[in-house]
Amino acid sequence: MNLYLAPHNDDESLWGSYTCLRHQPLVVVVLRSFVEATWPDGPGFAQRERETAAACAVLGCEYVQWTHEDSAPDWDAVRASMAELQPELVRAPLPEPGGHPHHNAIGNLALDLWPETLFYSTYTHKHGKTTTGELVMPEPGWEQMKRKAMDCYVSQAIHPYTQAAFNEWPIDEYLS
Repeated sequence: MNLYLAPHNDDESLWGSYTCLRHQPLVVVVLRSFVEATWPDGPGFAQRERETAAACAVLGCEYVQWTHEDSAPDWDAVRASMAELQPELVRAPLPEPGGHPHHNAIGNLALDLWPETLFYSTYTHKHGKTTTGELVMPEPGWEQMKRKAMDCYVSQAIHPYTQAAFNEWPIDEYLS
């Protein structure tokens, strides 16, 4: 199994569209979105999961949504769920100083379970989008497919807390 670990709904589209288009991994969305429902005008997990289903359909990938809550992740339970998988290849978020704590935790768990894990870059709270690693070269038409997948996340593109990642940041991707 070729596995792409996405901490949140939208991580596969923002950081891994080209990987998904090229390798067709199983996308596992590790955390269910409860935090955003507490934001002013924030979406609930049902909306986020519909958006992920649409985005993964655009990218041609199957996905699985786990039920670990993002509001207070039980990292031992997340690790146990991950340990049940038998992947041949794993892609996980790059753990980095100032990175999102969920991204860092899942990247570190993946590395602990599967030392050959490949990492994709996401962002840091201080510096925005990260460009660590090798630039992934999209094939013709893939930039449009990525934008189409990102467009599925209407709740994120319009929300003040997340809209920059969908509307202002470059759409390039990096693997290390």
